[in-house]
Amino acid sequence: GLEDPARRLALEAAATRHARAAIAAVTAGEVVPRHRRLFDHLARLAARPLPDATPLPEAAPEAALLDRCGAALSDVLRGLADPVKLLFEGDGAEQVYRDSPAYAAANQVLAVLAEAAAPPTGRLRVLEIGAGTGATATAVLAALDAARIDYWFTDIGRSLVERARGRIPAQHFAVLD
Repeated sequence: GLEDPARRLALEAAATRHARAAIAAVTAGEVVPRHRRLFDHLARLAARPLPDATPLPEAAPEAALLDRCGAALSDVLRGLADPVKLLFEGDGAEQVYRDSPAYAAANQVLAVLAEAAAPPTGRLRVLEIGAGTGATATAVLAALDAARIDYWFTDIGRSLVERARGRIPAQHFAVLD
């Protein structure tokens, strides 16, 4: 995960390279107003020294997602690409939330905490706000007694909620903003 200094440096180096490419490709006048702060942040990131790092293996979920999103930064800045769609299209974000060592560990901690907090009898009612790709829901639901649970899977993104139906063993799915 990001606690691994080599992995963190590799991600920082890749992010810096993508920031430099986007800043070189887009002028300030081309940036749509809603992405002005992103452009300013990328300019600061691009100005930093490039970390000396060994690249992550292409199979690393963070590397694949960073490369896909980083390659589209210039289109995002110009308003030609939707950053949320870019982030969640395919299964890149899902792989990060499920398979990245840091997220996998966090999901397991949440599952253990949910199991420990559950009363010994009666119904369990869980409302997950911002369930996204379902990685946390999957871990928590696996740790709890399915016969006793009412699990609400919610997210602001309708497409994320629809993708979760049939994949996540929650009882209720809803868009929640």
